[in-house]
Amino acid sequence: MAVKIFRRIEVLTRKIYYDAEKMIKTNNDSSSLGGIVVNEYWQKNINQSSKQIKYGALMSYTAVFVNIIAGLVYTPWMISQIGQADYGLYALALSVIVFLLLILV
Repeated sequence: MAVKIFRRIEVLTRKIYYDAEKMIKTNNDSSSLGGIVVNEYWQKNINQSSKQIKYGALMSYTAVFVNIIAGLVYTPWMISQIGQADYGLYALALSVIVFLLLILV
């Protein structure tokens, strides 16, 4: 399983490298950054990537915050509905299922 993951990472890395090589061109419309010639298309993609990274980070923190709030609201409600002992079994069963899914996938 780990070999599949590493091979997938290797394939993606090669694709990114190939795409970068394809985009880097020396022509009259390009400007130089630290000895690397980068055209306007590449610069536009860098700006968009930076915006996407910022947006992705913001969404990630928002998701973490929402999950914390949901857990703080959901847990007491669930305990009041099914009882403390049954909630413990529920949490244990969920943990085992997630663990098995991580191993199998």
